[in-house]
Amino acid sequence: MNARALGLLAGAQIAIGAAAIFARFALTAAGPLSVSALRMAIAAVPVVAVAVLRGRYARFDAPTERRLALAGLALAVHFATWIASLQHASVAVSTLLVCSTPVFTELWTLARTGRARPLVLASLVLAAAGVAIVAGVPSGRDTPLGIALALCGAVAMAAYLLLVRASDARYTTLAIVGRTYPIAALALACAALVCRDGFPNLAAR
Repeated sequence: MNARALGLLAGAQIAIGAAAIFARFALTAAGPLSVSALRMAIAAVPVVAVAVLRGRYARFDAPTERRLALAGLALAVHFATWIASLQHASVAVSTLLVCSTPVFTELWTLARTGRARPLVLASLVLAAAGVAIVAGVPSGRDTPLGIALALCGAVAMAAYLLLVRASDARYTTLAIVGRTYPIAALALACAALVCRDGFPNLAAR
């Protein structure tokens, strides 16, 4: 791995950790569904704008469009459950568990192909052991509900990645997120309204 790859990896880790801290702060003013909806809307607006400017909506493949719609819903579940977990678990444990997505994608691949790679199996065992050490004994702050919600977020993200991976190869990354992000934002906004989750009252602030 070169320095650029390591730098990108470090930046991604910092971004993920910071996202949980900002989400926890946002939960003081709104519910988890509302926070999730706002988070996805903030991301979706510039992504959609750039996708339109670059003509990433011109291509249309019906099976891929349906698959990406499901991926968008999976992304909505990921953010809703992960951000909700921050109300019942510490930032550290929630972030650790929600980042266990590769474990679930690999388990799916193993179940689908029936081929076990020794190094991959060893990695899964080590990952499971690490998760058990950190989150195996729920404390007053890391409740079973928080742990379950974070794991649900990891599974939902795994579903998102698997659905996206099976998309038409002619769809670029921008074309994919230009579809899944707004779908997730809309689904979360509808869920927040139906559940009366409560958006922050900006006028009062």
